Amino acid sequence: MLEKCKKKKNKKGQVDLGLGTLLIMFIVIVVGLALVQPIFSNQAQMTTTYTYTSNALARPSAGTTYLSGQDLLSTPVVVNQTGTVDCYGATKNLTILEGINPTTGLKGIKLTVSGLHENCTKLNVSYSYGAEGYVADSGARSIVGNIGLFAVLGLLAAVIYYYFREHGWIGNF
Repeated sequence: MLEKCKKKKNKKGQVDLGLGTLLIMFIVIVVGLALVQPIFSNQAQMTTTYTYTSNALARPSAGTTYLSGQDLLSTPVVVNQTGTVDCYGATKNLTILEGINPTTGLKGIKLTVSGLHENCTKLNVSYSYGAEGYVADSGARSIVGNIGLFAVLGLLAAVIYYYFREHGWIGNF
């Protein structure tokens, strides 16, 4: 024990408290915690599927309208406002597909109308979709779940390293 105290003293007889190491630990913890929250937030967005449901959507007369989402994950269900007439399909002059939005330049889900159907002026639309940044490949989605885990483990390893180095249990590398 006496030898540890002698190692901590400098030539003037003052004890070196390792203020630099404490400052580095503080910075590592603050920066690490600041980055962990967005990592988990983006991780959730990349793996979560959402359901779009629109009641009484006014059918455009002709052309393309972009709906919510980036990846279309299910077959859309499109019926009239009362739910009695199926309005979806090429024979009904209405399709919902993925496409590039010319306004934003991003992939999106587009509703295309090529003509009017008298019983489909107000639409009830529902489908499952992946938000912007959604990882469509199931193998990649399983790996995305590990990103946050390894970020936290890296932060923990840095804190443990500086703590042990401060107390002389690990030599300086």
